[in-house]
Amino acid sequence: MVKYWCKVCGEPLRPTEGALVAACASCGARQALPYAVDDEYLEHFGELNRRIRTGDFESASMLADAMIAKSEKDSALYWQRVMCTYRATYSSNLDKSEYVLTCREETDAPVGENEDFRNALRFAGPAQRAIYEEDGRLLERARRIISGEPYILDESVSPLNGGFLCLEDGEWAAANDCFDAVIKDEPENALAYFGKMMAELQVRREAELANIGMKIPDTENHKFVLQYGDDLLRERLNRYWESGILIKAAEECELAVTVDDWKRIKKLFNQIPNNLMAQEQSFFCDKKIREIMTREGQVVVGCREAANLGITTETLGTRMVNADYYYDFDMSGQYSKEKRKRDIVSAFAIGALIVLAIITIILLVIQIGGNDKTHKIDNSVSEESMGIVSDITGSEKLYGDIQFQSVGEFMFALDVSGTVRCISERPDEIVRETLQSGASFSGNVVPYATHWSSWTDVSRLYGTPDGMMLFGVLKNGMVVYDIFAAEQMSYEASYEVVSAWENVKELAIDPVIQEKNCIFALTENGEVLSSDSAVSAEIENEISLYLEQGIKAERISAAGGYLYIIFDNDDYIRVQYSNQ
Repeated sequence: MVKYWCKVCGEPLRPTEGALVAACASCGARQALPYAVDDEYLEHFGELNRRIRTGDFESASMLADAMIAKSEKDSALYWQRVMCTYRATYSSNLDKSEYVLTCREETDAPVGENEDFRNALRFAGPAQRAIYEEDGRLLERARRIISGEPYILDESVSPLNGGFLCLEDGEWAAANDCFDAVIKDEPENALAYFGKMMAELQVRREAELANIGMKIPDTENHKFVLQYGDDLLRERLNRYWESGILIKAAEECELAVTVDDWKRIKKLFNQIPNNLMAQEQSFFCDKKIREIMTREGQVVVGCREAANLGITTETLGTRMVNADYYYDFDMSGQYSKEKRKRDIVSAFAIGALIVLAIITIILLVIQIGGNDKTHKIDNSVSEESMGIVSDITGSEKLYGDIQFQSVGEFMFALDVSGTVRCISERPDEIVRETLQSGASFSGNVVPYATHWSSWTDVSRLYGTPDGMMLFGVLKNGMVVYDIFAAEQMSYEASYEVVSAWENVKELAIDPVIQEKNCIFALTENGEVLSSDSAVSAEIENEISLYLEQGIKAERISAAGGYLYIIFDNDDYIRVQYSNQ
């Protein structure tokens, strides 16, 4: 379906997709195109063009006004209104080598001072603007002729217009020379620098910048466009840059496999935090990262579960080596054969020591029982507890400060190596119980949360007061969590935002269940975050004055529906987040 019509001869135009200028195949006239809002909009624009060509200026002016009310920044509409004001029409000479403008309204108002003409230049892209400037000179000559004023028209093409014509033809060096000529006379001409930037990137049309937007900041002339350009030009340039990031990220998403791949893509999206699409895709990256981490965690836990169920005839030590192998392979695809050999030897050695210890204990019991039946071993610590302690400590004892965190019926310990361990039940029961009830593995078909046993490099542990969730702050500043009741899947929607937090220093959770069960975070930069967006906005408003003065939050605590914040200058405030 034809969407554009020539302004001179009325023949159909078939421009390149996304182009803002086009040349008529019939008469050769170059013309600026409107922004393609939708098909109905283009139909109205075609009707506007037809009315002006037939001299129906009154109705054309009314239609232009109605369209401008819906699209205030379309430069083509303002130029059409200029045509209505001066009662102007296009026509070509006999051999159609060029076109002219005829003015039917005698007026003493110069075209260059017309407000609609200025808006047409203001909202135009560089190539569009060059056409409007050329047509403005033709219209001004026509106005002076009908008004009897003297006027000498410079028939040569302006250097700015010539530069964009060279870009259309792919003559990059010639285009650069044209723009240099403009800058020589007008050192602050932002459009000339814009043209030089296009020549540097070797793009024929402005719309093509959207495909390579990430390269824009690396060009030599980018800083001059920002320095001399107005807000509209800078906004358009920023839009092309954001579009380039989205296109680049979409290409990388097609090839992403590992956690590092998705983290790299997330960094791309985080470069444009105010872009709604980028925000949505950033959360999608978090989801993919959690899925991969959960899947890799399941490989290890699954191998250990197989050992407990006695599925194979391998020794426990061999199965644990295999579990480590699968885990390393899934993470990076590399594993050292020498390490496997060492692990197997270590496993057999440990097995031999255990057998020897059991034999020694049996002989000792027999000896004690035979010599004096009244002497018994002190059973102040139950056999079950001894099993727990031996499995928890083993050959790697918990040295230094140990963090404890209770979650419902479970008690967890965090050792100095960053490993989380459950110390309230026997390990084999923990694995089986959490696999059955934990939402990380059975509550979701595609789980978001990660299982606590797969966490590494944890610096702090936290739990919700209802005993449903365990949170961990990793040493790299990320937050992970596990859910302990499959029926409480509403937690996923309430708290999944924490997985997008970065540079987290500590969390704060109200020990009493409130109307709003918020999780708060303090970052290394002194910012305070909340899992509830409304509460987060309120906190940001409260501490904005401190941050503007370079004062950062130092510690946070939540209690009784209030969040308490202490700053590094010893000031403190409290923010009420729950009315309960």
